[in-house]
Amino acid sequence: MPSIEFVIGVAVGGRAALLGPVLGAVAVAWAKTALSERFPGTWTYLQGAMFVLVVAFLPGGLASLWGMVRRRRETPPAPAPVTGDQALIKEVAV
Repeated sequence: MPSIEFVIGVAVGGRAALLGPVLGAVAVAWAKTALSERFPGTWTYLQGAMFVLVVAFLPGGLASLWGMVRRRRETPPAPAPVTGDQALIKEVAV
């Protein structure tokens, strides 16, 4: 059973850098402590659901969240498309 928790911790945290498995281990240990006390009979199902959700929506694990946030902040927003009325106003102003 502990080896499964290690694999889930690495998958949840991400395997690209050393920070990923550490984050995953902390997240899985916290979830195990918090959820196994409240739902003792269903903890293994919740652990499996956590694994599936992270693999489906965060393939890089929790460690990839930092890169996603950084890229989103660095990318400038796309300019709004110019409609016909705005183009007419610009032509009149020039």
